[in-house]
Order: sequence, then structure tokens, then C-alpha cells
Amino acid sequence: MLHHFANKQAILTALLDERDAELALDEDAVADSVATLIAGVRARLRRILGQRDLILLAHALRAEAVDPEHPAHDWLVRRSRRLRAAMTTALEASAARGELRSDVDPRLLAALLLAVIEGLEMQWLEDPGEIDVEAGVALFDELLRGSIAAHL
Repeated sequence: MLHHFANKQAILTALLDERDAELALDEDAVADSVATLIAGVRARLRRILGQRDLILLAHALRAEAVDPEHPAHDWLVRRSRRLRAAMTTALEASAARGELRSDVDPRLLAALLLAVIEGLEMQWLEDPGEIDVEAGVALFDELLRGSIAAHL
């Protein structure tokens, strides 16, 4: 393994990159509305939650990699930016059609959505019987549409 990878972090990031590709996380960039974005997130969650060990690995690596000196730090920043950008694209398309209030920042909303997903995942890892990640994202969707939809 070390012939192909420089260190343990390189192996872990390659595994997580492969997982992201398998889950087609960048497909959110083709979402054209809040509704299709959330539907895509919910569909991926159903697949992701069946891989508890990979979620645990991803969260452990992210926790370590927030340190700018960590070998996986650049990977973490690139991944987070890529996910936020994909979500932002969908939210901007929704805003352009007038589905979101004009005072809502799509980039900040994308960051909030990612924080909700990752925060719920972390709580589910801590206490799986108490946290329903899919229901949490559905509730976030309901709150989102109820408070920032342009038609209200």
C-alpha cells in the first residue's frame, strides 16, 4: 500500500474520494432548485447511512484535518469547497427563478445545509438510536421552504 500512497492519510483520503465519487456528490451541481437539491441529498443519505464505518472514518479524518499542518488539510478544504459550490449552484438557480427571497445568500445557505448534514451525521455516530438524520434533513427542508421561500 505504501508503494502507491505516501502515508496513512493519503490512503484514507483516496478511500474517501472514491466514496464521494461513488455517491456522486458532485451531481448536486446539476440540481436546479432547492427541491431537487434536498431530494438528492436525501437519496444519498439513504446510501451513506448504510456505511457507518466510512462515515466514522470521514468524520475522524475531518476532525484531524482541520489543523492546517495536517497532511489532509488541503484535501478537506477542497472537498468542502466542492460540496458547497455544488449546493450553491442549485440554490442560485432556484433564486434566479424567484423561488428564494432575494436577500438570502445562496453561498451561506449552502454552508448551512452542509453543516446540518454533517452535524446530524456526527450526532448519529454518537447515538444512533436517538438521531434520525433523514428526518432531520427533511425538517430542515421544511424550515427552509417555510422561512425563505419567495412566495411567503
